[in-house]
Amino acid sequence: MYISKWDKNYWVPRVVKYESTDEDLTSAAGLGTMIDLFVQTPEYKALRECLPSRTSNASYDTSHLAFVLLCGFWYGYDCLDDLEKFRGDPMIKAKLGEIPRAKTIGDYLRDFDDQNLKDLNQVLTQQALENRKRVGAGSEITLDIDSSPNEQSGKKIEGVAWNYKNQWCLDSLLVFDELGFCYGMLYVLGILSQVMVGLG
Repeated sequence: MYISKWDKNYWVPRVVKYESTDEDLTSAAGLGTMIDLFVQTPEYKALRECLPSRTSNASYDTSHLAFVLLCGFWYGYDCLDDLEKFRGDPMIKAKLGEIPRAKTIGDYLRDFDDQNLKDLNQVLTQQALENRKRVGAGSEITLDIDSSPNEQSGKKIEGVAWNYKNQWCLDSLLVFDELGFCYGMLYVLGILSQVMVGLG
């Protein structure tokens, strides 16, 4: 007995036949290739396993929603409303099918609990370490932790708080290595705390 139709057959991106043309059709053609490449990696399965489940047969599959978000990151969109621009893009519609509304994506993000976030941090870090192996990086690693305040003017934006500079903002904490691969902040902070205890 399956809880949802997605438990039996989970959603996958569509196969798109690429043809060359001189006509301008989309500025997001590269996203289809990125989706295809990502689906073939072990990291895709690991990512799917730490996403919140969708139990309603009327809902989108969790991978479908995640890919819309990933495409937004890859394309450089700044907010959920920007994702609605995909609704008119022929490449994205051909690859992902129906594009959910910004409100649906927002509701989906609110379903991520502490365990989902912890698991995602581990997947992000594992992906970075695997990518280092793929490019033949050595065993030494340099991590750069960056905190950037993103000031906000809205009063109802989730996650906004007063920071140590008395700015009403979202503080983004990012960790990159010397090759530009991104790591999960919670995972890195856990390692650093263990190192500090060992030095103490």
